[in-house]
Amino acid sequence: MQNLFNSDLKINVKYDLKGSTYGRTIQKGKWCSCLCRDASIARKDQDFLNDDLKIDIPDQLLEKLHQAIRDDSNFMFQNDIIDYSFMIGIHNKGTSLT
Repeated sequence: MQNLFNSDLKINVKYDLKGSTYGRTIQKGKWCSCLCRDASIARKDQDFLNDDLKIDIPDQLLEKLHQAIRDDSNFMFQNDIIDYSFMIGIHNKGTSLT
């Protein structure tokens, strides 16, 4: 997953979103000893909702994002692929670059 976030910026939090909340959380004790803030572990849909995050995407990029999701969905439908993840990496301003 590290290859997905090829950036000079440090990715502080990662989310692997699939559009479902059923069983989609990092459970305490399963991967970490506390509620997971380990940047190497991708959090999931329910974690994203619980963290109450909002992502502001400029209008000119929003349509490109929608089109990419439509294109990906059409490709997966045509090839009988049923698994899709929307990966989000967040760099907190004020943290070191690496």
